[in-house]
Amino acid sequence: MKPQKIVFILGAGFSVDAGGPKQNEILGGILESNSSAELKNFITSVFGHNTDIPLEDVYTSLDRAIIRNESLRQYPVDELLLLRDKFEIEVAKYFAKLLNRHDINKTYIDRFAQILIKWRVEAEQTKKDKIAVISTNWDLLLDNSLGSEMQTNRQLCWQNEKRQVWIDYCVMDKQMSDDVEIPSSLTIKARGLTNFKLLKIHGSLNWLKCPNCDSLFVEFGTKLASNIESGSYKCRLCTDDPKKFSRLKPFLASPTFMKDLSNVHYKSIWWNAGFELNEATHIVFVGYSFPFADYEFRNLLARHVDSKTKIKIVTYCEDEREFQDICKRYIDFFGRRVNQNDVSNIRAMDYFLTLPENYQLYIRSLGTLDQRIPAQSNADELIRFRKGTGPTTKIGYMNKNHQMCYGTLGVRGTDHLQYAFQVECQLCGFVYGANGTDIADRLCPECQGGRPGIRYWK
Repeated sequence: MKPQKIVFILGAGFSVDAGGPKQNEILGGILESNSSAELKNFITSVFGHNTDIPLEDVYTSLDRAIIRNESLRQYPVDELLLLRDKFEIEVAKYFAKLLNRHDINKTYIDRFAQILIKWRVEAEQTKKDKIAVISTNWDLLLDNSLGSEMQTNRQLCWQNEKRQVWIDYCVMDKQMSDDVEIPSSLTIKARGLTNFKLLKIHGSLNWLKCPNCDSLFVEFGTKLASNIESGSYKCRLCTDDPKKFSRLKPFLASPTFMKDLSNVHYKSIWWNAGFELNEATHIVFVGYSFPFADYEFRNLLARHVDSKTKIKIVTYCEDEREFQDICKRYIDFFGRRVNQNDVSNIRAMDYFLTLPENYQLYIRSLGTLDQRIPAQSNADELIRFRKGTGPTTKIGYMNKNHQMCYGTLGVRGTDHLQYAFQVECQLCGFVYGANGTDIADRLCPECQGGRPGIRYWK
């Protein structure tokens, strides 16, 4: 039997509540910039005046022409290469603009980071590896929260005036300055330190790569990619030889159907991601819409996720049709391993602000495959759950006692003119049925002494 291990998989929805953009907002955001006239002209020439075109279509058109050494409309390959670099810089600047605002609230990410580090240190003390995070995002919201907690939490992360816990990107990274004494990710364990694996499979805004020697440079807390236009970032390993002088470039895997992940750094990250998925007993997707453009990641999941691994999905959609589409993608991929009990239509902020700090309590709340009631067999049954008419019967509503409403299948309740709703305790994971009028004050029958649940399925 596998030792318990949770792997969190974070998508764009994880960062939205802290000011991060949704993917369908990125292209429009960068085209509003005063410095993106070249990109506007390119979009107009190739796609007409449609700025609502999916970002992956733009990148795929560019990459296809570059790989085949073909022109795209009036743009020869050498201009397409420059445009692609320009796109990466403008995307990075757009992210920096959004996330540098003073009105963003990332309290939930700070709390998540505190809990993750607590779990990791506890695991190190018992010589067990029970937590990892795979992120599809470029932003530094979680990186910064983890780094801040590791730096300031002296009780957990320091020993004999030396910091013992470090972020492990699973790459042979180097610091921008050789004066900074931060261990490379791949040397953390060798130095007897505690690593926290944060696997950023699509790159990061604080990573720059030398096109000459392939070195990957990292600077914690700094969005290096958004400042690259200044030309101030040069490879400190190549600058002594004028013939090898090289300016560093952003290291970001763009949303394209033709991703090039052959670089040695991506190979290391993806190999480690596969290893973590293979060991996972529980996988929690947060804010990840399971896009078809991520077919490499879908392939990684297909190869490494065990058939007995418990899947939990946390996503948030105001539009019910969009929510149903996401549900269908998951259940089409994972089959009977995913049913209504496994999907929460809730903001990442609300989910992490109520996350249990106790690891075993959280594991119990996720449950196992044997605890799922009732099992749905296909996507049509999964999406039959619908919200009620009142505010306390909406899918994702959580009352003061941490009881969350998951909707109704249209089954009549036991009170007059009421429907039965599926409710899940966010503290212990117990799933039961309740009348719509009871949800606001409902207590869990399992851990809070509440009344027994009622039948909510047909």
